[in-house]
Amino acid sequence: MAFNPSAFDYRPDTIKRSLDQYIYGQEEAKQILSVAFWQHYSRLKRQQEQPLDPLVSSNKPNVLLIGKSGTAKTSLPEKLCGLLGVPYARINSTSLSEAGYVGDNTYEIVPDSIWRAANHKSAQVPFTVVHIDEIDKKAISLADDHDVSRGAVQNDFLSIIDGNKMATKSGVVIDTAPVLFIASGAFNGIEEMVKNRISSLGFNRNQLSKGELVNQKPTREDILKYGMLDQLVRRFPNIAYTKLYDYNDLYQILKLKKTPFISDVIRDFAALGIAVTVEDEVYQTLARLAAKPEGSGAGELMELVNNSFRDYFYELGERQIEAVTIDRKFIDDPKGTLDKILRDSSLKEPQGIIPANNQLRKNNKRPKQNNKKLTGRKV
Repeated sequence: MAFNPSAFDYRPDTIKRSLDQYIYGQEEAKQILSVAFWQHYSRLKRQQEQPLDPLVSSNKPNVLLIGKSGTAKTSLPEKLCGLLGVPYARINSTSLSEAGYVGDNTYEIVPDSIWRAANHKSAQVPFTVVHIDEIDKKAISLADDHDVSRGAVQNDFLSIIDGNKMATKSGVVIDTAPVLFIASGAFNGIEEMVKNRISSLGFNRNQLSKGELVNQKPTREDILKYGMLDQLVRRFPNIAYTKLYDYNDLYQILKLKKTPFISDVIRDFAALGIAVTVEDEVYQTLARLAAKPEGSGAGELMELVNNSFRDYFYELGERQIEAVTIDRKFIDDPKGTLDKILRDSSLKEPQGIIPANNQLRKNNKRPKQNNKKLTGRKV
């Protein structure tokens, strides 16, 4: 279903509460994004309703997200676009380069990505959100003799964000003037710049604890020193910071019903005909493992869950089992736990193999897209 801005009548608090159901914490980032999306689509709505009114603003509330890996900075804009039903294009800037250099040409990748996100419909292009991920990898201070195009790529982004008409590979002209842009990056090492700035104000940088340092957010000046162009940073009037998740955060993430971690495990077991009950100690164990210093936050959770249950899915699918209670032994002693279950259960009838003339493949039809609608109170 195509997005129609005339039907957009959600308030920022409604958008944020809807996002709360899927992503835990990161309150500041969620609030900034909710207001930015509300501003953007409300303005597009007014432009559509009052095209000749000179007072209708065309300024874009673009957002720059800064945070370490596993802090939801990538999933936040993607989930928000899914809730609102707007086209979403994510571009990894790592491989982008200036025209004439090895790598993907920015002026080719961006219009093609927007066109795909808009489902090849020109009317949906203005409502697309473009997410430039890992933009920090194009910081000029990181450049070396083998990559002199980082500053040029930033200039390309500057031109595209301001509004540029570019052709896709198929010849369709894309105008980026009305497109909302979200940029994100880890900006590894910017903490040292924050420490140096604070120490210049009279504080002892070595006396700052990790917690105190986390609360000291990078300023625009820090971002410029990191190697981002001043003109480009100015195109992002909203800067949001995503904080590292601790044990309590990760525990709550696992407990959220609409997060894809344990809820997916329960549904996967159900697909094998097995009803499962998950003990609270499982959430605690997984959160503790992901919160270790070498862990990567929420990203670590997905890997832990997949690795913890993969063998169970494979082995238990062919067993006569109706129900299983998952406790911490499933995580701490997977081999011993699995061996016991296998000893105490019998095999199902063999399913055989998939035939060469698989009828499922012949009769396969593309499923209808499940367009999620934003829940909550409307204005």
